[in-house]
Amino acid sequence: MFILAVPILFDIAAFDKSSEQKLAFSWNGNQAFSNRLRIYKNSDSTLVYDQTQSSMQLYHTLAANTDGLLNGTQYRATIAVLDKDNTESAPSSPVLFYCYTKPTFLLNISENQIINNS
Repeated sequence: MFILAVPILFDIAAFDKSSEQKLAFSWNGNQAFSNRLRIYKNSDSTLVYDQTQSSMQLYHTLAANTDGLLNGTQYRATIAVLDKDNTESAPSSPVLFYCYTKPTFLLNISENQIINNS
């Protein structure tokens, strides 16, 4: 019996589109020579990212400020693996994630200021 291998894209924590992200996956088939990541806007299924990266490592790197991604939006992603013969696997099950603006935290304390309560 022949079993077709399908990659598994790991959960993606929310991230700010202005920072680089490495999306990891597992693969149990022929040696991976490249991978193809597709990202869709979840609200209307618009394809916003479709890139293939040549790498035997089991992650796909999203560059900072990737075109098509917007903070405050939910997306779904799938990944496929290509072997040495450029045969593409079936896509992984979709994984949902959000892009959010990275929060900033400021503490406004003047020099020599005394804080009576902690």
